Amino acid sequence: MAELVDKDEQQAIKEEIDKIEAMADLEEMEEKIKEEEMLEKKKKVKQY
Repeated sequence: MAELVDKDEQQAIKEEIDKIEAMADLEEMEEKIKEEEMLEKKKKVKQY
C-alpha cells in the first residue's frame, strides 16, 4: 500500500514540476516577444 501512495505522490510532484516548467517557458517566450516588439518600434522610429 505504501508503494501506491509513493507512486501517486511522485506523479503529483512530477505534474507540479511540469506545470512550473511550462509557466517558466511561457514567461521566457513573452519576454522574447516583448524584446522583439521593442526592436520593431525602434526600427520604425529610425525610419521616420
